[in-house]
Amino acid sequence: MSYDLLFQQGIKLHEAGRFDEAEQIYRQILETAPDNPDIINLLGLIAQNKGLHQEAIAYFAKAIRLSPAHAPYQFNFAVSLEGLGKLREALDAYEKVIALTPDVKETYFKCGLINKELKDDIAAKNCFHKALELDPNYLEAKIELAKFASNPTTVLQKLETEYPDNPLPPYWLSQYAQTAQARLSYAQKAYEIAPTCSEFCLNLAEIYADNQEDEKAETYFRQALTHNSKMLDAHNGLAALLTRAQRYKEAEQEFREVLNLSPDNAAAKINYADMLYRAGRLQEAVERYHEAVQLAPNSPEICNNFGIIQKDMGEYEEALALFFKALSAQPNRDEISINISETLTLLADKNPKKAQEIAINWLNSYPNNVFARHWNKSEDNSSQYSQKVFDNFAGSYEQTLKNINYALPQELENIIGHPEGTILELGCGTGLIAQKLKSPQNSFIGIDISEKMIEKAKAKHIYKELITADILPWLQKNPPKVDMIIAADVFCYFADLEDIIKLCAPNRMCFSVEKTNNYPYEKQPNGRYKHHEKYISNLLNKYGYYKIKQKLITLRQENGKNVEGLIFITQ
Repeated sequence: MSYDLLFQQGIKLHEAGRFDEAEQIYRQILETAPDNPDIINLLGLIAQNKGLHQEAIAYFAKAIRLSPAHAPYQFNFAVSLEGLGKLREALDAYEKVIALTPDVKETYFKCGLINKELKDDIAAKNCFHKALELDPNYLEAKIELAKFASNPTTVLQKLETEYPDNPLPPYWLSQYAQTAQARLSYAQKAYEIAPTCSEFCLNLAEIYADNQEDEKAETYFRQALTHNSKMLDAHNGLAALLTRAQRYKEAEQEFREVLNLSPDNAAAKINYADMLYRAGRLQEAVERYHEAVQLAPNSPEICNNFGIIQKDMGEYEEALALFFKALSAQPNRDEISINISETLTLLADKNPKKAQEIAINWLNSYPNNVFARHWNKSEDNSSQYSQKVFDNFAGSYEQTLKNINYALPQELENIIGHPEGTILELGCGTGLIAQKLKSPQNSFIGIDISEKMIEKAKAKHIYKELITADILPWLQKNPPKVDMIIAADVFCYFADLEDIIKLCAPNRMCFSVEKTNNYPYEKQPNGRYKHHEKYISNLLNKYGYYKIKQKLITLRQENGKNVEGLIFITQ
């Protein structure tokens, strides 16, 4: 077959996405024309399409040596440098393209994006303006300039009016939207204009995933992958979704696909390790985290997640070393401090002297850390401590409860049905109890110390009133007169319950406690309290409650074991 026929066949295969077959033909041509820069460039483009940027750079560099004045080779070279994160080298390469062909708007646009990432906003804006000089209708450049405006949404809305059939303005409006509803509305509009664009499918999928609408999210993640099977963010997003649904085998397939496409992807290794951890495959999770640590040894995310696994394996000192390394990089990240606090509590049972030594060093190093002060009891900051703990927990609260077979909402419905009148719910969290017990014959008032928990509850639209406050001080100022007070999984955060029961009396009550045989109560390693049933009965009797029902139940599971509890209902 002649050179021209082979070349045309290779190009057709290349354009059809059949890269391996096209590559074979290009290599066949190179055997007779080893210094053909066009063929070398095409091989570079195939490597680039596969995400093999280092290999692509070698091809493009060779093509440039053979034909140094050919701008497209230089442009492709710059794209792969950018793909490797070598931004300044990529910028130099794009500027060489401009020197060869100064009238290509895309080159200026690329320079603008890199300058923006390098935090040189003045240079970035100049590049975008230069692109617009070459093409006044260049929408992508207009959108990038809109992002520099004091109110990007206003400029983007104007562009949406000017370009009603273009999906880019609504897509970017979805990124700047202030509410979940607006974000979804704009994303749907972009998708409707260009339903085969993988980016717009991915955007919808991520929004649905954030809204906990997992079935819809999965549909759009899979659509994105139909249009672009090598889309790393779609594979990662789908894998995270499947992990959340405990569909671990399917999640593992997605993670393996990501790592096939991008073997040194530290974020994918972290998420893969997290999936293995959730699936109970701890040793494999540790191996993956070791790989991630080698790729990004100073990553606070890796140190924090790896620390969680070490904690669960009982390696408390190793876990603490990892948590403190993460904390040094992100000292204001409450999640890390919560992990340190929990691990110190566990270590204290095993080696109290060592735990106290580490805790004192923590307080000395971070004297303003709420969690360090609380652990060391340097002051009474229990309210601030609890607020931060539950604010941090709000995002994953409901999924965590599903994972541990949290039984209280269903048990309460079984026992008290749907009580009538006004119900005051102490420690309402995200609203799971009210959601289960709500009926047309009742109205709920919820109180919780965590503002973020209250936000989640508010989104359910089931409460007459929601109050962000510490329970005891609020009850002292607002003596309740309601038809029932409910406290589900709340009293475990108090040692002595006398004050709270006194303040609730004489209202009818329904509440749960974790059960212990140690009178009157017992502090657990996690800082929560278990209470003796006789202690509870005595307190209730003291404050006028004599008609008392109680039921022994399984509250949830921890580490594969049932947590026994009691539900009390007073008349």
